[in-house]
Amino acid sequence: MAEDISVEMIDVRTAIDKAVPAGSTIDGVHLSNRGYDAWVATLQSGIRKMM
Repeated sequence: MAEDISVEMIDVRTAIDKAVPAGSTIDGVHLSNRGYDAWVATLQSGIRKMM
């Protein structure tokens, strides 16, 4: 299961990279460097809780 989640997380991040213009924000979080990584980590955590 953990391996599946890892693969899905990469796919989610790739999809976000393609869909979200550079410098955009999601829920007020700036999607660059540390802020982006924090947002992705929050997303991953939420997905894990739903599984």
